[in-house]
Amino acid sequence: MDDANTPGERGNDPDDRGEPAHNTTLALTNPHYLAHLTQAGAVRDVRATADINTTSGLKLVARGTRITLRHFERLVGHRLSHQIDHMVGVADGVAAEQLASAAKILAEQEPFDRLVANRAARKRALDALARVQCLPVMAGKLAIMKERLLAQFDHLVRVALCAAVIADDLRFTLQDCIRAATAGAFHDLGYLHIDPAIFEASGRLSAEHRRQIHAHPLIGHLILS
Repeated sequence: MDDANTPGERGNDPDDRGEPAHNTTLALTNPHYLAHLTQAGAVRDVRATADINTTSGLKLVARGTRITLRHFERLVGHRLSHQIDHMVGVADGVAAEQLASAAKILAEQEPFDRLVANRAARKRALDALARVQCLPVMAGKLAIMKERLLAQFDHLVRVALCAAVIADDLRFTLQDCIRAATAGAFHDLGYLHIDPAIFEASGRLSAEHRRQIHAHPLIGHLILS
């Protein structure tokens, strides 16, 4: 379905705009996340899996519409009825097997090939990564991060691998190794909600950028909760 879906006939309700709601609409109203989501739509099939409505019932995007950058202005700043991740689907999300494949490549490079020289231990860590539970929403977020913030995606794969290796070295159970790998894989999802200019900045960060860096773990916690 193309975007022949006209937004609701009601005019813009001022009650729908303004300060974003807190954690319940975090992913909907954050402009940085919306920018990543809509720009990812240029290279991935990102579609509305339900009508995207405001809290007062104004339809912004109809179910089945492919989400692209042109939807950014239509969505940004509105108080939406549900979290946008529950109304949008990202095709070909990053599954656990893809995490493990990416980690396998990293494990064979410096310095991991020396740090984890024991191939049996390396295999156990990669097996733990391959069992991380990537629900559709999380798989979609990982896919967006891979498209939009590749260096940060590689970083979280490295952390997931390190966490699994350390857990294995401490003789944790397989289930606990999987939990450690899961924490590593999702620990930086909050990066999708902060200003991407932070990652390209040289020199000292501004006070606002430092505040966002400090906030990103809390944002990640809110996403996962």
